[in-house]
Amino acid sequence: RAASLPSVDVDTNGKLYVAWNDCRFRDGCTENDMVISTSIDGGATWTAPLRIPIAPVTSPVNVLIYGLAADPQKPGRLGLVYTSGICTAGTCLLGVGFTSSNDGGATWTAPRRLNAQPFPTTWLPRAEGGRMVGDYFSVSYAGDRVVPVFALATSPLNGRLRQGIFAASLP
Repeated sequence: RAASLPSVDVDTNGKLYVAWNDCRFRDGCTENDMVISTSIDGGATWTAPLRIPIAPVTSPVNVLIYGLAADPQKPGRLGLVYTSGICTAGTCLLGVGFTSSNDGGATWTAPRRLNAQPFPTTWLPRAEGGRMVGDYFSVSYAGDRVVPVFALATSPLNGRLRQGIFAASLP
């Protein structure tokens, strides 16, 4: 189960940014990438979606849950926190990553891993639509720092699931 809602923000120049899962850049449309589109006229028109290069298009990696933010002090500076995973036979190994752009989404930094190791979805609680990591992914800017916020799970202990919300402070 993964959120299919877009993540949207606006910079101080009024430029709108929207990111969402999309598989149009993959043959067979079996794995999801992240794409971004922008609008400078309040959403009346949008640019063609650009693929955010988190994984190669030939990779089995799916990008699933994400949060996008625009820096309120530096127009065009974006941050994206996301889960990515390789899913087979009904389970996924999830990792959390971060990438950023200083040019409004035209180019992106190499993905940065935020968790020590991937975790299986079997460590997550069941919800109506399947296992649920939560959609508590966001990015905030604090001065010259960027703060991605994300959910992680660790191995169950005595039959109890263990999941928490974490944040990282990045330069």
